[in-house]
Amino acid sequence: MKPDNIRERVEELIKDLAGLIQQRTMYGPGHKITRKTLDDLYDNVTGVLQDRGEVTIGVVGREIAFEKEPFYETSRHVRGFIEHLREIEIEKITFYSGLAKKDLADLSGVICRSRKILDGEGGFQKAFDSAGITHISIGKLSVDAAEEKGPELSAGENYQKGIDFLTESAGRMNSGQPLDTEVARRLVGGIITDLVKNKDLLLILTSTRSHDESMFVHDVNVAIFTLLQAEVLGLEKLYLTDIGVAALLHDIGKLSVPGDVLRKEGRYSEDEKKMMSEYPVKGAKILLETPGLGVLPAITAFEHHIFFDSTGYPEKYCAGGNNFVSMMITISAFYDNLRSKRSYREGIAAEKTYEEMTRLSGSYFHPDILKHFFSIIGVYPPGTLVELDTGEIGIVIRESVFDNARPQVEVLYDSRGEKDEELRMVNLLEKDRRGRYRQSIVRSIAPSDRYEIPEKYF
Repeated sequence: MKPDNIRERVEELIKDLAGLIQQRTMYGPGHKITRKTLDDLYDNVTGVLQDRGEVTIGVVGREIAFEKEPFYETSRHVRGFIEHLREIEIEKITFYSGLAKKDLADLSGVICRSRKILDGEGGFQKAFDSAGITHISIGKLSVDAAEEKGPELSAGENYQKGIDFLTESAGRMNSGQPLDTEVARRLVGGIITDLVKNKDLLLILTSTRSHDESMFVHDVNVAIFTLLQAEVLGLEKLYLTDIGVAALLHDIGKLSVPGDVLRKEGRYSEDEKKMMSEYPVKGAKILLETPGLGVLPAITAFEHHIFFDSTGYPEKYCAGGNNFVSMMITISAFYDNLRSKRSYREGIAAEKTYEEMTRLSGSYFHPDILKHFFSIIGVYPPGTLVELDTGEIGIVIRESVFDNARPQVEVLYDSRGEKDEELRMVNLLEKDRRGRYRQSIVRSIAPSDRYEIPEKYF
């Protein structure tokens, strides 16, 4: 039975193409197994093209993808095929309507060749052109201006796209329109790609934007923190997108709470308490009624303010602990709320946030999940401005796997408070001949007019 979902059909197409290359290499083009797989591939491709007109698959890092969203599980099964495409420098293959079976046979014949043979023929593109293949094109993935300027800008754009999506979603919901779940999934896919490329850069973005009071900045930060936990734990990549979408939408019920209540200083009135205790329920209801999301986002929206010891809100009437993803989101959200600036208070210093959350381990937070969280981001996460015991001011670039309080720091200002033009890197694990640490962090500091975070980190 053929799958109905377009992604499932493209996934089958990829498996058939990888199988065809393998079988043609082993048995040759005339073997019955090779011919059968060619027939299946042709049926799959033409079936998709009837709906789409054209379809492109691409290699993103070490994953194979469709519409910029990787197939993690399939990539694991066709790893050899992906590595071969990378070796012969194919980043994308596009199929067009009007495709003939001969085109697929000729394509497989060219792809089957080794890099050495293709180099002798002038490269893959020349061999491909010489084969006279029509209705198929191959080449590099398009690189926009942002990517040409470096990974920092690409990650920054994905971050901003997350904020833009949530802002637009709020407007759609207020006018009675549903959430665009496909956009949400593509967005999270982009964050996952950035995470694989450079998780420290993502953490720097969450720190540099922690002084922005927007609710949507908080939601993107929570998605990043939760995805980091899930990825490092080794959860199957097949589920990472679902986890990321759940984290991104965990606070959607807040759209039902007036802004002046969300920003209020001091105690809530009884009516305001009721609003705040009910918003997770409203968020869960919205997400349950949104097609294409599944139940995980609704569960985490409901549970993310219920702590490990079952305190918090809303009240649960069933036995058992929270969903594992909910517990990760609870930690991510609590951390980002503590260290971020709000209209009614300044953000809490990184070391104080660590101390407070550690104190709540076992009550508010699952001890093992909390320990894992800080092993990833450290006491002073990347992007944190810190003062060293030498009087110098720097920005944390990378956490240490050996000591979460001794990260790598880029020195920005010397001991007199003047900008350090050398931009030296300091590893706080380094010791002198007597075995004493050369430098240590005294405290974290908030960015200010005096001590600014360089523009390249935004």
